[in-house]
Amino acid sequence: MRPVTIALVVAALMAPAVPADAKGQRLETLSGDALVIDGDTIMLSLTKIRMLGIDTPEDEQTCRRGGIEWACGIEASAALTDLVKDKRVTCDLNGRHSYGRPLGRCRIGATDIGAWMVSQGWAVVDPRFEKTYLPQQAEAKAAKRGLWSGTFQMPCEFRGSC
Repeated sequence: MRPVTIALVVAALMAPAVPADAKGQRLETLSGDALVIDGDTIMLSLTKIRMLGIDTPEDEQTCRRGGIEWACGIEASAALTDLVKDKRVTCDLNGRHSYGRPLGRCRIGATDIGAWMVSQGWAVVDPRFEKTYLPQQAEAKAAKRGLWSGTFQMPCEFRGSC
């Protein structure tokens, strides 16, 4: 073998393993402090990440509870902000959102952030993607948590993107 070829083989063997999804596509993982952009989007390591599988009300979106309008979009963002505050967030990126942002499944330790947002009623299952969080959504709806405590327009309907 030529010296350059040997160097390339050694470098490839020493490179850290990059996780892959079920289709064998390479995933990138980012970790650090998260800045909340809205209820389903965070900034991590200067990268805006749209959380895979969930959809939350827009910040300007309102809902109704007990006949009174309330700022459900702001509350969803606030719930995510409270969850990630002062914690290390890790996101496995996989694909891109229609707006070009990376899609990611994010977690704090063993806590899946998307699952938490849906189970607390601050997010719904995004009908455009996988439906991993349907059990959490059913639980939140039955318990009348978050958005399910009143009436609301699905976030994608509010945006006109369903």
